[in-house]
Amino acid sequence: INFRAKGMESALIAADIPVDNLEKYRRIALGIRELTHNFIRNHPRFNVWLVLKANSREELDRNIVELMKQVEARDYITLYSKKSLKLSVKYDIIRGISWSKNNDVPGKIPTADELGVSKEFLKALSLPFPITNRPFRDISEKFGYTEEELVDLIVELRRKHVIKDYGATLNGEKVGIKENGMLLFDTENLESACNEIALNLEEATHVVLRESDKKWDYLCYCMLHGK
Repeated sequence: INFRAKGMESALIAADIPVDNLEKYRRIALGIRELTHNFIRNHPRFNVWLVLKANSREELDRNIVELMKQVEARDYITLYSKKSLKLSVKYDIIRGISWSKNNDVPGKIPTADELGVSKEFLKALSLPFPITNRPFRDISEKFGYTEEELVDLIVELRRKHVIKDYGATLNGEKVGIKENGMLLFDTENLESACNEIALNLEEATHVVLRESDKKWDYLCYCMLHGK
């Protein structure tokens, strides 16, 4: 489920965390539900990169400050999600790379309130479904839909990009795609260049235009995966 449909804000945080505090950070991070894409990376300035979400920009900023204080980060930068240009985690398992056509994510994703559904309903849709002949039965009964109505609603939510890639997914690591690289770009016409990457770099899984809380030139972000 697109985080914006749940009324949430998201940011990529790059942090310089002392090596002696990395285990403490790992334990704290495991207890934060909205902390994802959490990696130690080879970078000359920041060794830990993570994504954090919250219900508002203010709450997000507070949570970042508190986390960085807990782990005694020497420095960090917050790169807020400004516009998602591509979100599609698919793999070419023959070539051993991430690969997908751009799914043309619109700039505005409708929220749960605008859709007339509850956040609890969207949260339920984001959880794994049982592998049964009628996987939608329990959730349809819980939220007062027939199974046919629920399937029709899922189709509509997917059309509006509230639901992204819906269905069975491959675990990349289990099919041998264990490496990933994060690319950050700086160009004169950043939004146009970032859009070109989303349209033409089929190996990219995430392409996001970002804005920073301090001086930082590299605001077009994308991810690549491979063996």
